[in-house]
Amino acid sequence: MPGYDKIPTYLNPEQRHALTQIPSDLSDRDIARHYTFTEKERELINRRRRASHRIGFAVQLALLKFPGRTLMEVKEVPRAVLTAIAEQVDVPASAFTSYGERENTLYEHLDELRRECGFRSCGWKEYLLVAKSLLPEVGLGS
Repeated sequence: MPGYDKIPTYLNPEQRHALTQIPSDLSDRDIARHYTFTEKERELINRRRRASHRIGFAVQLALLKFPGRTLMEVKEVPRAVLTAIAEQVDVPASAFTSYGERENTLYEHLDELRRECGFRSCGWKEYLLVAKSLLPEVGLGS
């Protein structure tokens, strides 16, 4: 990843972790809510031939959906989340360990997910739009 961090520097380490990582204490219900794939998403995932690519692609998609981060930004995928994803794509969770042996695969899959699913990077323009829309909600905006 580039040498800069997109998370604001005014956050303490615990806040930064909460914004960038998957909570390790997600309930089964939360895992199902955040990480269940649609039929269209499963079709997209199943285009990959290798088991490691199917589960890796699925994990990348899942992380983009929640917490809205790329695999390169998330330090660890909790075992329960990985197991739930693996069951949906009918691949052993252990196949994930060999995903991304070729680093370009991670980026190629991320580019495909952006094209196919409409994800895009969040830059300062997007941050400002969100901030402006939220400020009135908390009584700080016009």
